[in-house]
Amino acid sequence: PLLMMVVTAVILLVVAAASLVIENRRHTLREAGRENLNVARLVSFHTLYVLNTSRLLLESIADHVNAHGLAHFHSEEGKRFLLNRTQDYPDLQSMLLIDKNGQLLVGATLPFPPPKVSYGDRDYFLAHAGGQDWVFGEQLLSRTQGRRGVTVSRTIRSESGAFEGIVLLTIESTHFDQMFQGVRGKGNEEITIFRDDGAIFARYPEIPVGRRFPHASVFPKARESRSGVYEATSVFDERLRLVAFERVGDFPLIVVSSQIREEILASWWRFCLVVVFALLIGFAWLGSAGRYAFRSVIQNETLQLELARLARTDSLTDLANRRHFTELVEKELSRSQRYGGEL
Repeated sequence: PLLMMVVTAVILLVVAAASLVIENRRHTLREAGRENLNVARLVSFHTLYVLNTSRLLLESIADHVNAHGLAHFHSEEGKRFLLNRTQDYPDLQSMLLIDKNGQLLVGATLPFPPPKVSYGDRDYFLAHAGGQDWVFGEQLLSRTQGRRGVTVSRTIRSESGAFEGIVLLTIESTHFDQMFQGVRGKGNEEITIFRDDGAIFARYPEIPVGRRFPHASVFPKARESRSGVYEATSVFDERLRLVAFERVGDFPLIVVSSQIREEILASWWRFCLVVVFALLIGFAWLGSAGRYAFRSVIQNETLQLELARLARTDSLTDLANRRHFTELVEKELSRSQRYGGEL
């Protein structure tokens, strides 16, 4: 019974430790997933506000341009108009009017006449020329200022609906960097705003402009749900990550916040070491207590055997005494009666 108690105690300790470790791992991943999802939602909410504000601004400028004609704004007055409209938006890198051939007409922060720059080969311009009214461009380098930014643009059409040009604003990448830094949790998440075609709208940390990731694991997930948490290998560093995503309203954008799975579980591994250390201490204590108990039992059994021997032996001659003789006689009488033999 004592051995069974010790073995049972060891098994219970191992089962309790294993359950604790498994539950802690599940809790660690669950909390990290919740943290990543909160980050993705905060970024999505802020981006939604920025894009809605940008869309209202571009809509009002496009209406004004339609009312006066695009040629009217190819002037100092046009420059002042754009500059006045953008004064309440300090994070804007530039506001440009571009004609139907892709030539820069006027810029809010550029001198007039502006430098001769063509945007006819830009993806956003080609999309507008192809019939799109709104384009949320990918991250790129400005041709007039050389800084990194992301574009939002709207088509300008004539009364007949013919393509006349575009009005475009560029939001500084530093604006998103500051926002990303403000919402990142303790896990130092990597944050990416993907366009639906895999282009990078904004990202922290930055990567070279122009790269696209149409096969990123988030796109199949985003087609099934507006938000979620899952594990996948990153397209950026090919490491296993815990990924959370959130769609940005009705815009063709998805916010992704991810952490390296190994980094998330680093605290769990430390917890495992503590549990193993505590388990070893428990085993050592249980072993010492069991050893002491076994020794006591053996000593008691030895004493009982010695007492029984002394009770049946004459201390002077070391021969069997009358008590022993009586026990043997009773045993032999019982055997004789049971089998019917002679005694």
